[in-house]
Amino acid sequence: YALTRFERQKLAIESDTPFIRFGKTNMAASDEGKMMKGWAADYDSQSPVVIDVRIGKKKIAEIPASEYRSTANERNIHRNGFVGFSFTYSSKLKAGTRIDFMASANGLLLMSDTVRF
Repeated sequence: YALTRFERQKLAIESDTPFIRFGKTNMAASDEGKMMKGWAADYDSQSPVVIDVRIGKKKIAEIPASEYRSTANERNIHRNGFVGFSFTYSSKLKAGTRIDFMASANGLLLMSDTVRF
């Protein structure tokens, strides 16, 4: 993990793009594959990280990481804990569909999930 983070940070510096820290938020097992909850923060900005939700190359939504996360606030992650995001999958999606969550600012893949209805 540390090497991956170092490489991401080095790439961000070299390409003059934001270094985004991120993670998946714990959720009930019954919600797995039906929605994504996470957090993302750019410590060089007080604006929320904007996340593109994609299926393949098609952007299906754009969401800000601006929901309150108490754990993020308790750990002083950034923006007083307002770094969270949630996205509920449409029931029109087929089981097995891969959904990618990417930082709009630099195209970084933050996380992926597979639909399981």
